[in-house]
Amino acid sequence: MSKIECNIVDSISGTSTLTLGSSNASTITKASGVNANFAGLSVADEWYVSSSFTVSASTMSVVSSNWTRNDNGNIGTNMSQSSGVFTFPSTGIYLITYQHSMYKDGDSRHSEIQIQTSSDSGSSFSTIGSADAFVQQTSGNNTHASWSVSLMHDVANASTHRARFRVQHTGSSVTNYAGKGRIQATFIRLGDT
Repeated sequence: MSKIECNIVDSISGTSTLTLGSSNASTITKASGVNANFAGLSVADEWYVSSSFTVSASTMSVVSSNWTRNDNGNIGTNMSQSSGVFTFPSTGIYLITYQHSMYKDGDSRHSEIQIQTSSDSGSSFSTIGSADAFVQQTSGNNTHASWSVSLMHDVANASTHRARFRVQHTGSSVTNYAGKGRIQATFIRLGDT
């Protein structure tokens, strides 16, 4: 019996099958959703809000400013962002995660974050995921809370699909607590659309 060892075995450009042998051939076909080059993730990008901020009580507000790309090892082509609206670099199924942190010297009985997407270049947005939290003061100091929402989204057209994030608190004087790991968004392309 013979053994072949190599680092790369590639199919003919533009195909998704690799045939081994001419008689009694074995065919390897890429699984649905796998990158054609079998290379793994093609996009993994993380952003965070660099400055803490407040929003008006009981008003759902877009997190629109101070977004900064995290420089801790992104993969592939990056997302682009303008005024809190993110544009995808390519089509595919993306895992979108949004994490939010806050604090208040007092109670905020209801806080909500949302992931919204658009398929018409940002003319209209729909909420595709949300999460809720609250803080209840237990002493005379600030009370902190952190929560997240994560879901998969099909980006069928990279030139028209967008994403953005929103937040709302019922209490006034809630500080949205910024920084790496506090208010951040992560985009990971899992595979083809």
